[in-house]
Amino acid sequence: MNNLEVIKLEHVFKTLGNRKRLALLIYLFSGEATINRLSIALDLPYKTVERNLIRLQEAGFLNKRTISRQAYFSINVGAKAEHLIIINIIKEKANKFDPQKMAMSLLKTAKTMEDIHIEAIHTIY
Repeated sequence: MNNLEVIKLEHVFKTLGNRKRLALLIYLFSGEATINRLSIALDLPYKTVERNLIRLQEAGFLNKRTISRQAYFSINVGAKAEHLIIINIIKEKANKFDPQKMAMSLLKTAKTMEDIHIEAIHTIY
């Protein structure tokens, strides 16, 4: 594996290492969606959703199509082999549950963990 391949692999893992991006990816297993729909469904700010969808698209995980200035995002089923392996692992887990509920649960858990982390820091100091 050369340096460029290592850098690309690092980018893929950093992209998926964010709970919001992972939640967006999981949610999209239920079908194509707009930024606004995802923002409302996952209770995330529009700009946060937009920024993270673009990052997922740039990393090769999502497709984007535009109709009358409205962007629709979906899972990239024609992704590179290494991306498809990761997508299929996530999809397998998401298919056992409702992807929308799983995405919300992931974000809720993340918020709870943030609160615990902040409380721990306040306790220490």
